[in-house]
This record gives sequence, structure tokens and C-alpha cells, in this order.
Amino acid sequence: WSHWSEPTEFTVTEPDLSSWSNLVISEIMYNPEQPSIAELNAMPQLNNNDFEWIEVQNIGPTSIDLEELRFTKGIEFNFSESPTKKIEPGERLILVANVAAFNLRYDHPSTPQFVAGTFSKNLSDSGERIKLSFGAGTPIIDFNYDDNSPWPEGADGNGFSLELISPESNPDHNEATNWQASSVIGGSPGEEGVIVEGQTFAAWSQENGGVEPNSDTDNDGRSALVEFAMGTDPKVFENESDLIKVEFVTEEIEGAVQEALKITFCKKSNTVGVTIEPEWSNDLAKWTTDFVRICIMTPSDNGCDKYEYYFIELSNKFKLPDFLRLKATLR
Repeated sequence: WSHWSEPTEFTVTEPDLSSWSNLVISEIMYNPEQPSIAELNAMPQLNNNDFEWIEVQNIGPTSIDLEELRFTKGIEFNFSESPTKKIEPGERLILVANVAAFNLRYDHPSTPQFVAGTFSKNLSDSGERIKLSFGAGTPIIDFNYDDNSPWPEGADGNGFSLELISPESNPDHNEATNWQASSVIGGSPGEEGVIVEGQTFAAWSQENGGVEPNSDTDNDGRSALVEFAMGTDPKVFENESDLIKVEFVTEEIEGAVQEALKITFCKKSNTVGVTIEPEWSNDLAKWTTDFVRICIMTPSDNGCDKYEYYFIELSNKFKLPDFLRLKATLR
């Protein structure tokens, strides 16, 4: 016969997550630009999903052990399988969809101290839940992003990333107002977001009698927001042909002589919070920026930078569009 020992009483409690309280997801590239001609020449099988990435930042004063953490929603990634098991104070780590594609676009050596690994399962272009978990699923960071207002729409396929505003304050990731589209195309992986000082649309609008973004008081076919971006006067009629040039050209582009449709326009250098770019359509109903394009920006001393966009036919992938327009987006 055997005898039972005296019963032992214990209380089940939640795990202590304080070790990871200073982790934030500081930047997300969930819907990148399509690959350029140069990128397709280097890696023909690329698509825009290959350029996705997520940035994790340590905003605290001490190093943080990551080995027991993993992404369980949005992307799939386990830090226990990464060569990078810790993140130092102030450090940013990048998780990427495709290391070779990331290196190609950002011209950055993928050292373990910078790129912590490759995730599986691409991010949704229309928004989804992202969850960084301890163990089997205890949430460390858990939020939903979206591609529609009030979330920054500029991050949805226009080349900009989704940046957490003031990450050092550890803001609520679920609040759309705590996020902004990056100030530069491509975002700033591994670095602090670029702060651009200049004139906002709100300030410019007040200077011009409180014009609304979509108004066209001078009836020249360009909205006030487009005029703000281009640095023109919303009360003075100007011919579009004097400001926007569209032409078929045969030029040396990225090392080869090619035929292309080229659109040239200027954007005022000190405007902030607004992007302007060409959209195309074949039926005047559906407009999109979803095409392979090359953009060359030439800074100017006169306060307006010149932008040149080239549309190049790709067999079975992209044909030259029938219609073009300029679209300004307020971020």
C-alpha cells in the first residue's frame, strides 16, 4: 500500500510581461511600391510583396531578450529561430519578407544586427491584426491597422510606410491618430523617421482665404490641393500645358535606350504632408498607380523640384495607358 502526500496548494497567475513593456512596432511597410525596371532586371520574379518589412524598436534603457517572443498574427516569425536574440536600448530591428529584395531596394547589408530574419505570410494590403506574443499567444503588442481613413492612406501602395508617431512615448498602436505615412518614399527602415519642416496645407489655405482641398476657384482644372503641391496660385487661371508636360520619348533609361511615355511636372519643395503623383486609366473610370514606373526627382534652387515619371511597356505585364492625371493626397 502506498500513501498520498499532503496536498500542495498553488494559484495560477498570468506571466510577468514587464520585461517587454518597452517594445514597440515602430514602422510597417505593408503595401510597397511595385518593383522598378532596374529591380526586375536584377530579379525578374519580384513582386511588391517581396519588399514588405516590419520594424521593432526598444524604447527602454536596458537590453530586451526576444527569444521567447514570436509573431502569431499578421506575419509568422519566431525570434527563437533568429540569430538576433536581443535588442539593445534605442535599437531597431527589421523583419523582412525577402532579404535579397530588401537589400536591392535599400542598398543595405543585411547584418544580423539590422535584419533579424525573414517572416512568412505576407501582410494584408487592406489592413489586418498584428500580434507579437509571448509563448503560445500571450499578447505583448496586439493591434489592427487599416488602409482607409482615419488611417494614413498614403501608406497603401504609394511607396510610403506606416510610421508610429513618437514611438518613445509608447503610444496605443490601435489608435489611427498615432500613426502617419512616412515623409519619404520607401520609409526609413532601421532609422528614425525623417522630419520635414515646411508649409502645411492648413497654413497655405488660410493664406488663400480658406480654400478647400477639392475646390477649383480659378477653374483651371486643378484642385486647390494640387495647386498647393505644385506651388501655384489657386486664384489665378493657368494652362495645364504650361505646368505639366506629357510626351513620347526615346531616351537612355537605366542603361538602355527605351521608348517611353514621360510626364514631367514640378512640386514645391517646402510643402509638407502632401504627395503628388500620376495615376493612369484606360476607361476614365478606374484610376490607379499600380504600374511599373521610374521616377526621377531633380532638386531645384527656385523652390520647385522637377519630377519625371516614365511609363515603359512590359510584354504581357503593362501596356502604355490611354489617360493620365495628377493626384495630390493629403496625409
